[in-house]
Amino acid sequence: MSNKEFFQQMWKSEMLGTVRALKSLVGSDKLDYKPAEKNRSAKQLVDHFVSHVEDLIEAVEAGVINHRVTC
Repeated sequence: MSNKEFFQQMWKSEMLGTVRALKSLVGSDKLDYKPAEKNRSAKQLVDHFVSHVEDLIEAVEAGVINHRVTC
């Protein structure tokens, strides 16, 4: 399986839970919402996405990721 195929498979499998968690952000009292205990909270997901925004843009635009660690 190529990296692209792996990414696509993981993206599809994580999409529903991710969307549910992000929708929970509508009320700020729900930032700790998790669809399941093993999942990240809505706030943790947003923090994670924001920390990788350059990686995600690069993946869409160039089809590659030169991972950057940001805190």
